[in-house]
Amino acid sequence: MLINTVILVLRDLLPLAILLVWIMACINPSFISFKRVIAVLMISIIGGIIFFELAPYFSENFQGAGLELAFAALMLSSYFALLYASVSSLHGGQHQLMTYIGLFIGLSCQFIIKGTYFLIYFNGYINRSTNEMSLLLGVLVAAGIGLSFSILLFFLLRWLANNHYRIYWQALWACFLAGLVAQMVHLLSQVDLLSDSSALWNSGWLIEDSSEYGHVFQALIGYEATPSMSYLIIYLSAIALFYLGKFIMGKYSFNKVADVSVGKVDNR
Repeated sequence: MLINTVILVLRDLLPLAILLVWIMACINPSFISFKRVIAVLMISIIGGIIFFELAPYFSENFQGAGLELAFAALMLSSYFALLYASVSSLHGGQHQLMTYIGLFIGLSCQFIIKGTYFLIYFNGYINRSTNEMSLLLGVLVAAGIGLSFSILLFFLLRWLANNHYRIYWQALWACFLAGLVAQMVHLLSQVDLLSDSSALWNSGWLIEDSSEYGHVFQALIGYEATPSMSYLIIYLSAIALFYLGKFIMGKYSFNKVADVSVGKVDNR
């Protein structure tokens, strides 16, 4: 019971901790403030409770696929919000308000998703468990592991940023975003909206999905030991969209700077 609790908490809450670390370390440190974090937490708690209470209702709609579709919509919303916010921040954050809104939406959607999973799974555990102390201890151990890992990751990302290894941490961020949105493949395959049956390869001999390293790499870069074609397509498409958005935003920023420069010359 203790080990299962630790793995469950790490699986659902570690990606949230990693997302916060990314924002604090590289993406937009100025976004993180006490008021904004509290606002995200309050909206996420309310949203998670609403999703948890309405889960049976969602499941009855769209031929039994309502809950999975709702989660997939949240994942897509989170991905595109974080995508816009990150590429905007990488090019100076000229629209700071929109960047903050993107980060706020992206964080809130992810917290709602993981918070709802947490409530659903733990509601079942609590109903079946006869040892609440083991459950509490598992949560505390997982929280300690997650906090320790997040601190190490923060210093690693800051080191990459301060030593001008921009290309490397941007690639890691693109993989992290892709891993977040690619999780909807597993949801949609449960209701036969996507195919997730045949694996392209099996790297379980190196790192098992269910192992501690598997959960860490899953949270970091969306690692899958047995990815399907659907998973790989969405994963690679998400990475490509990040670099496409980065290219478009860079070109827009360059044109804007050029226009401002021409305007100054004309005024003279």
